[in-house]
Formats: sequence, structure tokens, C-alpha cells
Amino acid sequence: MSPKDKIRFTVSAVSLFLSLLSSPALLAQDQLPALNFHHLTVQDGLANDYVPFFYKDSKGLMWFGTFDGLSKYDGNSIEAYKSTTEAGKGPGDNTITSPCFEDNDGNLWFSSQNGINQYLRTTGEFKYWPLPDSLFPGEADCYAIFLEKDRYLWARGGDEVIKFDIKESVYQKIGKMRLAQRFAYHTDTEDKLLKFAGSLTNMPSAPGFYLGTVDG
Repeated sequence: MSPKDKIRFTVSAVSLFLSLLSSPALLAQDQLPALNFHHLTVQDGLANDYVPFFYKDSKGLMWFGTFDGLSKYDGNSIEAYKSTTEAGKGPGDNTITSPCFEDNDGNLWFSSQNGINQYLRTTGEFKYWPLPDSLFPGEADCYAIFLEKDRYLWARGGDEVIKFDIKESVYQKIGKMRLAQRFAYHTDTEDKLLKFAGSLTNMPSAPGFYLGTVDG
């Protein structure tokens, strides 16, 4: 099929799909499923009402990252986890700055303001690795963005692109970026920083991962 034929086929398919969606039969009220919304708040046990991040794990549990702790919802009740002096009972700090990323063992990885956190599925305990002062003197916010090949958790630490080796528990700086920007483009064969303006994805046919930016 030539490129022009592919374009014609795609346009025809999209037109057919839109026509079906606008069909009177499909638009009839009795053909549409009823949508019921249930709101969860701090009164239900949510750690905080401001929920910038959420994730549904392989067990069907919902995880809500808030600015005052992490919450787990099983469809019936909510359990909130907050930073505490008791080791393993909550995240390292309460300002959650990323969604959860699940590894092959079902453990969850996420960032909070000052470092990387892990939730251990088998024990229900938390581990925490703060950004090391030797690499990040002073204050540096941490934002996890991508779990690569069940080994590296990519993140931003201050104005640095970093990756965290989840097997060795080691931080590595990759390069600096402008303070006004957030994330980076990286491959196994070339390091390159670009301005952030899109979403992150991995490409099965090429090494590394790619990010849409304001420069391309």
C-alpha cells in the first residue's frame, strides 16, 4: 500500500468511526451506560484532598499521591501512609511528587520532595533514599518520571537529570538542565538535554526513551 493509499485508508477509517459515534442509535439514552461518580475526601480517609498523582497497580489497587502523604484504596476503604519517625511505616516525606511505577516484583517506586521511595509488596513496608548531600548540596526537589527496564528510575533532582539504580540503590547525575524546564531525552548511545514540553515514552525498536519537547 502506497503512502497516499495509507492516508486515504486512515481518513476513511476515522470518518467511519466518527459516523458510528454520531449514530442516533448510539446516542439514544437507553444505549449509553449510566455513569456514577463517587467522590473520595479526607473524611473517607484520603491523606489530603489535593491529589496530583494516581496509579492503578497490578492487583487492582488505586494509589493516590497527595501533598500530605500516600493513600491506598481497595474499592471499599482507604489507608493513608504518612512520613513518620518509625522506620518503614511511610514515605520519607509527605509531599508526593510523582505517580507510582511498578516493578516486576509488584513493588512500587515513587518520589517525594526529597528523594526516592519504595513500597515493598510482600511486607507492606517503605524504604527511602534521600537525595545525597554530596550530589545535591542544599535543597533539591525530586521528581520521578520513568522506570526503565525494571532497573533505573529516571528523575529530576534540582536542575539535574538523574537516574537511580533500584538494584544497587545508587544515584547518578546525567546532566544539567535549565531551571525552568523539567525533564530530558536520553539514549544508550547519546546523552542530550532538551526543553520539556510533552510526555515520556519508551520505543521498543530503539534504545532508551524519548520525550516530546518544544524543540521537537
